[in-house]
Amino acid sequence: MELLTTIKGTNLTKGRARTWLETNQKNIEQYGFTRINIYFYSDHITIEVQPDGPRKVAGRVKNDNTICVFDICYPTDQRQQMFNGADRLNVFISQGAIRITA
Repeated sequence: MELLTTIKGTNLTKGRARTWLETNQKNIEQYGFTRINIYFYSDHITIEVQPDGPRKVAGRVKNDNTICVFDICYPTDQRQQMFNGADRLNVFISQGAIRITA
């Protein structure tokens, strides 16, 4: 896995933790991201490519570039267990998967 970026630790939205990742489509198109599923583990979140997955990668256009958006909401206690209140999170990418860790 290679480091894609670091992001700000999650925010709270309506009492739930929210992890927000935006990246240029050029950064991820080579890895096959179109439809995805999201998995939660004890110490990280994995976003996995699944051609028939339940979620589509969201996007928007900014300055003629397509920006892919991954917006993940989950319980705040789960965030505390996974990331232990970390201010910054590391985002790693490999073929077919993105991993978010503290």
